[in-house]
Amino acid sequence: MNESEKNDHSEFLLERYKYILSQKRDLNDRTFKIASVFQALVLVIASGQYKILLDISSKSISADRGIAVSWTIFLFLCLASVCYITLLVGGLYSWLKYRSDEAKIELLVFGNPRPNPTILDCFRWYETYLILAGILAPAVHFFALHSTVFDIPLK
Repeated sequence: MNESEKNDHSEFLLERYKYILSQKRDLNDRTFKIASVFQALVLVIASGQYKILLDISSKSISADRGIAVSWTIFLFLCLASVCYITLLVGGLYSWLKYRSDEAKIELLVFGNPRPNPTILDCFRWYETYLILAGILAPAVHFFALHSTVFDIPLK
């Protein structure tokens, strides 16, 4: 490889490395946007559930209709959570792919890359806790539906 080809190769690696870092930064921004949308959606769902509970207690709607609407709200929350978790998991896989590409470039340039992430590293990632929130939101709503408000015992 002559000097010109080495410079072109180094330039290409540098541009590729910059691209990978910008993609990881954009991925981080998109993750926070997804979390914000989900948070707003959960707030709207909780407000709707609260309104249903008020209507049931004031006898504006029948208890049967209130329970049916509450289950519909619950199913909507489950659907939103599945979409949310799917987007976050897809983002994690994208991040891992970018990290792998980054390590390959580091190996070529420096001779040794940073160590690959381990399974225990997931406890340091905020995505892990966002996914847990996506799981807990419908779980809390489910148990609220079975609370004494509706007088529906768990069986």
